[in-house]
Amino acid sequence: MWQTRSLGFVFAVAGAIASAGTQADEIRLGIAQYKQNRYESAVEHFKKAAEADPGNEKVHLYLATAFAQQYIPGLESSENAKLGADAISEYHKVLELNSG
Repeated sequence: MWQTRSLGFVFAVAGAIASAGTQADEIRLGIAQYKQNRYESAVEHFKKAAEADPGNEKVHLYLATAFAQQYIPGLESSENAKLGADAISEYHKVLELNSG
C-alpha cells in the first residue's frame, strides 16, 4: 500500500519538474523569438508558458509586451484591435498578480 502512495508521489513530483522545465524552455524560446522580432511566435511560446503556470507574473508581462509590439496605433482592423485588447488584458493580469 505504501509503495503505491510513494509511486504516486514520485510521478507527481516528476510531472511538476517536467512542467517547470517545459515552462522555462517556452520562456527561453519566447524571448529568443521576441529578440528576433518574431512576435507572433514569441506569443505562442509565452502562451504555453502561461498555461503551465498561470500565476507567473513575468510570463504575462512578456506576453503583454509581445502583443503590444504587434499593435499598430491608428490602424483600424479587427486583428489590430484584438492585439491591443490582448495586450491590455495581459497587462491587467500582471497588475492583478502583483497586487495579490
